[in-house]
Amino acid sequence: MGEYTDCPNCHEPTPSENLNCIYCGEVLNKPVGTLSGLRYSFKGWLAALIALAVLAGFLALIL
Repeated sequence: MGEYTDCPNCHEPTPSENLNCIYCGEVLNKPVGTLSGLRYSFKGWLAALIALAVLAGFLALIL
């Protein structure tokens, strides 16, 4: 068998390659860092792209 890691939630041994704890379902190996908490959905990127296009069009009309 492979290596085991203790779940941070229930402290049961879970295979290291698992994404979730087999006992409680807690997500394992969460990313750690400044930008790791940011999640960008497709809709969010699409809205930002449309807003940027509108702003660029507005600036093109002014200049």
